[in-house]
Amino acid sequence: MKNAESSNASEPNSAPVRGNEEEIFQAPAPAAALQTFTIRYPDRNLEAPIEEGAVLRDAIRAHGVPLYTFINNIRNCNGGGQCGTCFVEVLEGMENLSPRTIAEQRLLKRRPENCRLSCQALIYGNVSIRTQPK
Repeated sequence: MKNAESSNASEPNSAPVRGNEEEIFQAPAPAAALQTFTIRYPDRNLEAPIEEGAVLRDAIRAHGVPLYTFINNIRNCNGGGQCGTCFVEVLEGMENLSPRTIAEQRLLKRRPENCRLSCQALIYGNVSIRTQPK
């Protein structure tokens, strides 16, 4: 029968345990925390925090900001990049979003360059957006 010290010593993810006086086993260092940025909704006078790499659509919905017009609440693709109903106008911080996807290039070809599909854009810095642009 193994003692508790030797069984923990063989487990690489165990908490700090002393095997003997020469050895100390450490748990792996925690992953680096994600950076937090700010997403601004100037037309709603609202600012909210968002973690790096978050999907813009998910952030907007989590903040309780309306994303779709009435009929598009019913007929949207739920973030699949297929319908184009979740487009937003990026007022500031376009460089802090992921590059446009092929779906965006196809669905937004008649929209200005500062429009994005919120379901396709990942956030990597502070942004300012308008939902439901005309």
